[in-house]
Amino acid sequence: METNKEAFEFDYSILNIKINGSNPIIWRRVVVPEDITLDRLSDVILLLFSWEGYESCMFKIKNKFYENLEDEYEYEDEDEEEGKVFDITLHRLNELVKEKSRFIMYYNEWEIGVFVESTRFHNETNSDIYCLNGDNNSPPPLLENMAQFNALIEDSTNTDSPLNESAIQLLGNDFEETRFSKGLYNFLLNRYCEWTRDRNLPLYDLGVDKEKFNEILSALINEEIGDMLKL
Repeated sequence: METNKEAFEFDYSILNIKINGSNPIIWRRVVVPEDITLDRLSDVILLLFSWEGYESCMFKIKNKFYENLEDEYEYEDEDEEEGKVFDITLHRLNELVKEKSRFIMYYNEWEIGVFVESTRFHNETNSDIYCLNGDNNSPPPLLENMAQFNALIEDSTNTDSPLNESAIQLLGNDFEETRFSKGLYNFLLNRYCEWTRDRNLPLYDLGVDKEKFNEILSALINEEIGDMLKL
């Protein structure tokens, strides 16, 4: 069976993500499907900063808020009034933002700025979500804001501080402020792609049913195996 690879390709976006208020800037640059659901995007951002996700995330996009709403929360998702809260699980990134757009994700008291650097990006890798680059280590997951992180950094480097040992312990004995491991983040992102399951919306807006999708996927795999055997 001859396959049309264009029928299987998804469009991707490059996002530049940073923790607002960080100095030096803590940032990550990541490739995601442009139609990724907002709830999964929040998972990806948490992974990129090594945060546990104990608290809920909220996006602010064009003066509208998106978060994980409980069943008992009364709302009308189709309401377009500014200031209303919409369900994070029912919206996709490309429905809400365009190339060069900016928006914010809130987690605890952290404010994470997201810049849509590029859309229609041609992904030539085998990974649907992957980190391109970044800089500087993430604050420990138990911290709630940048002020706490800055205080810990200061106390950990000041041997005269009475909190020096406690700060080192809270940060971790091997903590390095400038450390960044792209390989570790991509390992975690690959595992996430493998294990994420359908929620209110599937990961991709396929435009085809799952049976057709699996047929295309199987044909592509067989075609690639055949090409490898010819080498």
